[in-house]
Amino acid sequence: MAWLMQTKVLARYVPKVETIPSGIDLTKRRNVYGREHPELFPRRSEWTCQGVFLPDDLFPVRACIKSRHKSLPDAINLAGFGFSERLKDIVESVEPGVHQFHEVPVFMPSGEPAPMRYFAAIIGHIATDQVVVEASTIGPGNPKGFSKIKAPTPQDHNKIAIDRAKTPGWHLWDSWDIYLTLTVSDRLREKIIGSGVHCFDFTRLIEIDAEQEPFQ
Repeated sequence: MAWLMQTKVLARYVPKVETIPSGIDLTKRRNVYGREHPELFPRRSEWTCQGVFLPDDLFPVRACIKSRHKSLPDAINLAGFGFSERLKDIVESVEPGVHQFHEVPVFMPSGEPAPMRYFAAIIGHIATDQVVVEASTIGPGNPKGFSKIKAPTPQDHNKIAIDRAKTPGWHLWDSWDIYLTLTVSDRLREKIIGSGVHCFDFTRLIEIDAEQEPFQ
């Protein structure tokens, strides 16, 4: 079984983060890298969401929390996905060597180091054509856009059908055809929940086999 994994929208799970260099500066640098390596980036955008490992100089060198938080979630914005060491270790326990993790020192508003280590993450698996539209009960997306369906909410359980044969054996992947949403396997979801990570909502997907029959 597969699940969408979305960060909860509550304020305590979405701290304001300022990176150095800034996200704008990093995007400019990544644009240059993308133009220099067009064979690596078929979509010419969302440079951290194409499964391409990036050079170290295209990541923040540090980040500062700008909002008042007594504690930090396990996922933050580091000019792209940012995972705590705990979350990184969970992912690597089921998919070692598949994803890129670059450590970014994070500091609290006081100037003290954050209580957890954080890593900018590049998701190594990318799904672009997994949604089975005719078996889904959610509205269609923009026909000129990359998503086949409208942006899902955490309440849209069993509305989106995917062909799991397009993501065989994967545990964490970036779903371009579901609004660039992170998607996880049952096994990874169970490990995340069991570890005490609470910053995500999970939305259950329907899995379709080659004969278009849902798995039980």
